[in-house]
Amino acid sequence: MEKAGKRQGASGARDILRLPCGCGAFIALEKNDAAPGPHRRERTDPMSLPTIEELASQLEAVSGAAEVSPDAPLQHITDVDSLDLMEWLYGFQTKYPHIPADETLFADLDDTTTLRDVYAKIVDLVPAQA
Repeated sequence: MEKAGKRQGASGARDILRLPCGCGAFIALEKNDAAPGPHRRERTDPMSLPTIEELASQLEAVSGAAEVSPDAPLQHITDVDSLDLMEWLYGFQTKYPHIPADETLFADLDDTTTLRDVYAKIVDLVPAQA
């Protein structure tokens, strides 16, 4: 991790960290020790596991489906198609990089596969805590 320095903002000096992202570029992150206020989003724990309800909400947002029930067969949910599942998977990989999820989550997708089935596969992929 490389410290890029301080920047002056409206609320004072801010520490900016530069992290290499593997593609030759850097990601700039602000170090912020202040407690989250009403104007800020709380950051999720990077090692956390999303709930099945969160996954359903994310798939609703990606697909535009009115409702994604964890127990409904994915292929029977109106407005959810394979491209939506891949877009959802990309967002999942971005948000939870510590979980090695890939397109094999959907390798055996059939008329009975539900989001709960996919969630069980995700839980199995979560690395054990040391």
